[in-house]
Amino acid sequence: MTGVSVLDCVVPGGAYWAGALRHSDRITVRNTQGTQGVAAFIWCENDPSERLNVADSMKVQGTTQFGRGSALLTDMGRVLAFIEEDSCGRHDAVIGGSTRMSVRTATDGAGDIPNAQDHFRTAAGKFGLDRRDVGPSIVFFSGLRIDAGGNIEFDREAVVANQIVGLRITQNALCVISNTVHPLAEAMGETPRDIELEIVRGDGSVAEPTDLPDRVSQELARAFQLTEEHRRGTA
Repeated sequence: MTGVSVLDCVVPGGAYWAGALRHSDRITVRNTQGTQGVAAFIWCENDPSERLNVADSMKVQGTTQFGRGSALLTDMGRVLAFIEEDSCGRHDAVIGGSTRMSVRTATDGAGDIPNAQDHFRTAAGKFGLDRRDVGPSIVFFSGLRIDAGGNIEFDREAVVANQIVGLRITQNALCVISNTVHPLAEAMGETPRDIELEIVRGDGSVAEPTDLPDRVSQELARAFQLTEEHRRGTA
């Protein structure tokens, strides 16, 4: 990865990282210990009312499966980021991150265990937002898969140590990475393990649909065009 590294840190299990990212930055999550899920949520920095919309991201790309080349779209049809590197290939935008209720269910109400929803809400407050600005999230390193019949499967063996996910940011953004396991992994007794996070400052180059590994739909190509027009103030 080229560019200047501006952050390289460990996010302990049960903790979170939140901060601002610039257009063309790259953020990489290294799952060094094979933790079963790392949740993420993103807002547009210039207008946080525009934020990650996982439902539209799935609809536009026609799949529930996210991997290298998948884009994360906003509720305005623009691209927030896309997955540039991926050695796992199993990520979930259907169930999303853990909540207080999922933790209580998994632990029979025992203990005050961190969850993704509270992390996102706490970070939102630090960004001058509130709980209403937090929507459904994506969970990287998740063994969840939807089969042909629409049934949910969860395979812990799909996630192993030293897998990575790298995002390329396509507009100035506010990002939260919550090191909390997927709700279905919680139900299996999994607990979060440390991860590593690196941010590399971008060179300002514009992301194009041709940067993705596969041919994209006209709708997704249009989303990239809308993103750049909006960034330049020409939309």
